[in-house]
Amino acid sequence: MGSLVATIIEHRHGQIVSVSYEAAAAAVNLAGIIGSETVCIAIGEDTFEMAGDFAKASGLSCLTVNVPGLTSYDSDAYKLAVSHAVKAIGAEWVIVAGTTQGLDYAPGVAVRIGGACLSNVQGI
Repeated sequence: MGSLVATIIEHRHGQIVSVSYEAAAAAVNLAGIIGSETVCIAIGEDTFEMAGDFAKASGLSCLTVNVPGLTSYDSDAYKLAVSHAVKAIGAEWVIVAGTTQGLDYAPGVAVRIGGACLSNVQGI
């Protein structure tokens, strides 16, 4: 079994952003190449139901990082929450959507976990 691949469920105003499914598909593809599994992570306050909806729609395992008071995107909070979550589950690969939000926090996560950040990847 290879390293766990994590992908972050991007959401706005309580709704999953559709590009999250593309990021999850890329994570599944990478996991297949390296012989690993994929887990999806929803960050924020009260994201349990959203993570459940994503799990049903994608067929993937999802977990939540409940951050009280984090009801909308905050760069510093995401960098901290994502890096802690990734370390806690032992993921060595993190797939983030190539949105403005993803491009904002992904480099900071890479620094915190001692990794690298590749942006605007078109395929694996």
